[in-house]
Amino acid sequence: MVAETITRPLPARLRWGAVLAGTVAALGAVDEGFIMNVTDAVAGTNERLAAAGAPPISANDVRAAAQDVVREAVRTGRLDKEVLATSLTQQTKMTRADAEAVAAKAEQQFNAGVQRAKLAAQNAAETTGPVFWGVFAALLAGLLASMGGALLAVSREQQDRAETLVGVSLHPRHESAASR
Repeated sequence: MVAETITRPLPARLRWGAVLAGTVAALGAVDEGFIMNVTDAVAGTNERLAAAGAPPISANDVRAAAQDVVREAVRTGRLDKEVLATSLTQQTKMTRADAEAVAAKAEQQFNAGVQRAKLAAQNAAETTGPVFWGVFAALLAGLLASMGGALLAVSREQQDRAETLVGVSLHPRHESAASR
């Protein structure tokens, strides 16, 4: 019973919600992935600082220093590790070498996040394509049904009354018959 529930396809509205949720998650994956792995990126630097008796660099310090650089990277799709290293050096207690190492790790994480986001966007496009064709078909069927209903619902008497009020004949055969 449980296996049947899992393998049965989801209703369209649930698939659509899953696609939207996946797309939103993919768009946030790049920035979120970088933020979640800051601790890993500064681990080596913090070990050296601890050995020297200096206080460690917190993940919040690195996030604050990298915030503008990461926003620009998300906007452009490319992380400039030189700008990130410079920002980290200026706004934290990191040496240039440590900042470059953290920037290199951040660039790797960012590029991996970009690849995940591209893959998720491609999957979302493949899933939403048929959904949009279905919506188009439903709208087209509704349009045709409304036009057919309008044509069938108007009687000859109603058409004649409308023609006399407007002064324009909607049927050319009435004009030719009237002119004889």
